[in-house]
Amino acid sequence: MLHEGTLVVPNFDNGREASRELYQAEFLDNNELWEPFVRAVCLKHSLAVSHVSACPNPGTLPVLIVDKTYAVKLYARYREFLDGEEVYQREIKAYAALSGASSDLTQKLPIIVANGILIDERTEENKDGGYLYYMVTTFLRGIPVSDVYDSLTREQVKKFARDLGDLTKQVHQVIPEKDYFSTSRWANFIHERREQCISDLKNKWESLPAHLIEQIEEYLPQDMNMFLKSTPSCAFLHCDISKEHVLMSQSGDGTWNITGLLDWGDVRYGDPYYELPVIHVDHWQCDKELLKEFVIGYNTRDPGSALSYSCSPSDFSYRSMVYLLLFEFNCFQNLYTKKGVFCIHPEWKDCKTLEELAMKLWDFTSEGC
Repeated sequence: MLHEGTLVVPNFDNGREASRELYQAEFLDNNELWEPFVRAVCLKHSLAVSHVSACPNPGTLPVLIVDKTYAVKLYARYREFLDGEEVYQREIKAYAALSGASSDLTQKLPIIVANGILIDERTEENKDGGYLYYMVTTFLRGIPVSDVYDSLTREQVKKFARDLGDLTKQVHQVIPEKDYFSTSRWANFIHERREQCISDLKNKWESLPAHLIEQIEEYLPQDMNMFLKSTPSCAFLHCDISKEHVLMSQSGDGTWNITGLLDWGDVRYGDPYYELPVIHVDHWQCDKELLKEFVIGYNTRDPGSALSYSCSPSDFSYRSMVYLLLFEFNCFQNLYTKKGVFCIHPEWKDCKTLEELAMKLWDFTSEGC
């Protein structure tokens, strides 16, 4: 949007009723709106720009591709649902932590070329004014797993599961700056989710059958502080290792390898089990054999790690199920994206208890896995 030769931040509080479709159309995928901002960022940093195109798999914030050389991510506020500044600050701190990661991991990451704030309309009198932060990174070549997964053989998928387990472990071995990535911040987040999750599952997402909703209060740890203290070791978490955020490339001999891991805007410091809901539901489609391969890959570098298949099946299943219930996004039945546990296995809605559902989802030690 241009106004008297100056870019101004769009106002999305326009009176229209919020919906996923509206967010997608007016904010996330509105490339015509965002292209002038992207060109202004490139001009600011003397980056040559010819063609600006849409990102094939955007996350929660607009991302545009410049000449297949740079990816420009824009961080703005979207109504009361999304605070772009918070995501920007978190992602900047994530990249600072990742600078000390293993070479195996860093070669799969974009490199920050430029970042900052393009527009800030906030004042002492108007603290709700618009703002727009940005981050320019190198463009990673590769194919999102979502685009290639269905063409892989079973053995190729099992290899990918082990590779992703190993990559996830490398992420968890990153040592972040502890003032921001702290156990107290993690505890506050989990307590907030504990208070909010039933309302989200019942009212916001309507994704769990009523008889299972009724069991959540009793199923979740009654002493959440004790549950948090039982975490063997907190780790640096990506929190959204979805099919869209993992890139793959095929070598000359036909082998598929992971070549990229994108979108670090949801990172936290916490229990490694919190990583499992997205990975198991989105990647493995609740296939417990692939979950087992993932955990084997995760433990290749450090067999004594916290996320281990050597613990009891009930403990593994319970901890994983707790974080699935507490997860801040809908992993049970997202009708918009057609993803989630009950989109894959609608018959599991008939499970009489959350314990039964947890064992169906997470117990890969049973026969046939």
